[in-house]
Amino acid sequence: MELGKSPHELLLVSGIGQASKLPHYLKCNTFNGLHGRMIPAAAGAKITNKELTEIAEGAVGECE
Repeated sequence: MELGKSPHELLLVSGIGQASKLPHYLKCNTFNGLHGRMIPAAAGAKITNKELTEIAEGAVGECE
């Protein structure tokens, strides 16, 4: 999928669960937070930088 964004305009946030390696395969800013805490981290990044595009991803059990 093409987002039409430069790597510096994108932040991929993940937990430390099964999906935590995905950000390391992409060319963008990354943040690995605590298990199941990717949504607050992405929200904090958005509050700090409104022009940043965030994607929060997690595996089964991380968003419970």
